[in-house]
Amino acid sequence: MLQEAFCGFIKYLDYPADLKVGVSLRLLIDVIVRVDKRKVYYIYYHDMKINECKQVALYAYWLLRFRPFFIYDRRLESNRLGYCINELFAIFLIFAVLRKLYDINNIPFDSTDKNSYCYKLLYNFRFRHISIDEMILLIDSITKDTLLRKYEVD
Repeated sequence: MLQEAFCGFIKYLDYPADLKVGVSLRLLIDVIVRVDKRKVYYIYYHDMKINECKQVALYAYWLLRFRPFFIYDRRLESNRLGYCINELFAIFLIFAVLRKLYDINNIPFDSTDKNSYCYKLLYNFRFRHISIDEMILLIDSITKDTLLRKYEVD
């Protein structure tokens, strides 16, 4: 699932089709195992299943922590975004899940808001440490804030 999403992400960025991208399968498996362990933790200790937003927050956290994807193509040496591939992929996953949730609930997702917010997320993901609980709260606040801002409740 993650490798397919990563291929879609590379296409989304309009990088060349023959881009040399590497994946550490050991680290990618570790990401999946850590997310599954956290799901079991919530079921065992809190008797609850996590929703899609919490799950994507867990994937984003472990992607930022382990950094399993890398680009080793000389054409992107001058492109600073080539060095932030894991951070950009985490943002891509977050917004993909949010977009899916909004489509399911018939709530339109305004992609124009995404641009400035993405750069703030990219900076924070790249240069600041975010704990696993902070990541979950961040994703929950994005969904709740977006919904409340778009559809205010009286």
